[in-house]
Amino acid sequence: MYNELEIRGQSNVVGKDIPNIVGGFGPGKRSMLAQDIAEFHGKPLKFVNQNINRNKNRFKKYVDIIDLTEEDFVVTLSNHGILSQNSVNRSKNIYLLSQRGYAKLIKIFNDDLSWEMYDRLLDAYFDIKDEEFNPLDRLELYVQQRRRKEQQLAEFNTDLSNGSSQASELIETF
Repeated sequence: MYNELEIRGQSNVVGKDIPNIVGGFGPGKRSMLAQDIAEFHGKPLKFVNQNINRNKNRFKKYVDIIDLTEEDFVVTLSNHGILSQNSVNRSKNIYLLSQRGYAKLIKIFNDDLSWEMYDRLLDAYFDIKDEEFNPLDRLELYVQQRRRKEQQLAEFNTDLSNGSSQASELIETF
């Protein structure tokens, strides 16, 4: 298992911005969160997670899938504004899938739209090379991440002023 996750900005794939998550499955290997897969396929995250859980025996841990709630990776995603601390606290599972794991999930979905999206994602996300990110792209991605962090901070302040019980938990993330 490779313990390092890197967030290398974002990519616009099929009209949606997703984080470029590299590592976890090996140096330089791209991966994708189940929540992003759900969004691409127009399916609820609950549906995606249920399909993974029902077919867990088909996914090899650290080869196809990693449950981030069982690992230290969540901190990386939370620190980059990809997951909020609230979503981490609420989630039973936060799945990260390798390209191979994603292919297995598509086989489980087994509908025409899923296969079409699979082809598009392979072309637009998993085949992206790091050299395609120039410094201006990286700067723009940093600004986007910073804006997300500011939005999370504003939500935190709202929760704090409303006396949310989870506000004290959020303090540690900022």
